[in-house]
Amino acid sequence: MEARLLELMRRCSTRSRLDDAAQHVLAAVAAYSEPKAFNAPINAAIQELRNVTFVLQSHKRVIPGFDDWYEPWQEWMRQNQSLRWLVAARNQIVKQSNLTLKSTGTATVLTSYRGEETLVSSFPIDPMLSSVEVAQDVRARLTLALPKHEYGIVAIERRWIAADFTDNELVGGVKYGLECLRMLVYDCFARLLVVKKTESLPPLAKVHAHLSRLEVVAPPARYRTVRVLLESGDEVVVRKRPMMEIDPDAVREHYGREPVPPPLKPGVTLRELAEHYMSEAREVLKKDGFHGPLVLLFRDHVPVWFVGLRITGPSEMYLLA
Repeated sequence: MEARLLELMRRCSTRSRLDDAAQHVLAAVAAYSEPKAFNAPINAAIQELRNVTFVLQSHKRVIPGFDDWYEPWQEWMRQNQSLRWLVAARNQIVKQSNLTLKSTGTATVLTSYRGEETLVSSFPIDPMLSSVEVAQDVRARLTLALPKHEYGIVAIERRWIAADFTDNELVGGVKYGLECLRMLVYDCFARLLVVKKTESLPPLAKVHAHLSRLEVVAPPARYRTVRVLLESGDEVVVRKRPMMEIDPDAVREHYGREPVPPPLKPGVTLRELAEHYMSEAREVLKKDGFHGPLVLLFRDHVPVWFVGLRITGPSEMYLLA
């Protein structure tokens, strides 16, 4: 049944529209910290979702029993506070003026990676300001309290809410709409075109009850936050550096000894592992005068993955703290 459903969805173009909407949502998340760039992908996602219902209705003549099936769906969407925008005027879009009324922004300042020296200040900001403008505003507020802040970082977290659409966070609301329309399209083709005995599917009221229990979830804070230099407003990113293939013979020749393997004995503690890697790091530092930062991922105290980081200044160290 699944293959036939997908083929019907493809012919009706609803599957491609749902896929396009999902891509637009991802683009909106990527542009979350850029107020001027955020509108285009979120509006494109909204338009694609509205087009799904439009396309379905345009095919109702070839879908037997469509009107009787669609009416309870349409009524449920109207009654659902998180979905009303889907059945509103088709030309309604999110404008920047909509975003200014309820959207929020917070700036948090970090000036050290040492806990006892860290000065953290958090205060609300205008989310429509660019990162450079936020940094300027923060510098003006901290001039007296923070004489030296050349390496300071500002974490700018935004939360977009469109007053005319929903009180939910906008991306979370659109993702909720996407999930509901996926179910609507699947239900249409499964109930009306594929399954002959509708009793093999759950009652529509049960489907709606399930969707109503779903939460509207905003993207995690890490996707809604950008970290910039306090001095310039430029984004701060810790980047990976390529790892070279290790030649054991070259390592022995360079350091004059055999590498010491980590103590992977039963019951080994993370402290013992940390002491081992710190000891090896000291040997590298003695020989080379420097060593590059590494991040190691352990599973059951066994290192299963590691990556090198490219640190170019103190500001990036704050992000690792």
